[in-house]
Amino acid sequence: MASSVCEQELVVEAREGRAEALSELDRRLRPRLVRWLTGRMGNAADAEDVAQTALTRGLTRLDQYEPRRPIWAWMRTIAGRAAIDHARRDARRGEVGFERMDLPDSSPTPDAGLLQAERRTHLWTMVDNALPTPQSTALRLHYIEGLDAGQIAKRMNVSRANVRVLLCRARQALLEHLEREPDDSVLREPIRLGTGSTP
Repeated sequence: MASSVCEQELVVEAREGRAEALSELDRRLRPRLVRWLTGRMGNAADAEDVAQTALTRGLTRLDQYEPRRPIWAWMRTIAGRAAIDHARRDARRGEVGFERMDLPDSSPTPDAGLLQAERRTHLWTMVDNALPTPQSTALRLHYIEGLDAGQIAKRMNVSRANVRVLLCRARQALLEHLEREPDDSVLREPIRLGTGSTP
């Protein structure tokens, strides 16, 4: 399957029962999940096990997936829960404590707002430098101005379907850029782009 097909399109095809779309989603999501989980669990073998569990849960329940949300964010949520379940099972068996899990601390810190602002600025600079103007414009209208696909379509004088494709391809291009550019570590953790919800 062509690598240019974005993940949202693959989800649609997978929901229609196309096995090759499911395989392609697995191929794209598995390495990212394993890397993300390894960083939080500290053990590559455990991360691979948990990634398998998360992919099985997620890809067999695509009917529960809300298409307005990026598939990566949805799968990462499933993987995070699966990692917690895994740690609890290990703790019950006396193998490992929760301290091994490097899960995000939800308590606010004095520098949290400053860091978030720095990461947001870095991200939008990267968007402007890495993406074609129509894609970066669509992202800004959605995440900064909070416009939905219909409103963006009117502002850009394109169809709603075109807006969805622009946003989908822009997100995919950003993910690929982050995978190619390890120095963009400031963006490795989740970041709120702005006020909009994913169309």
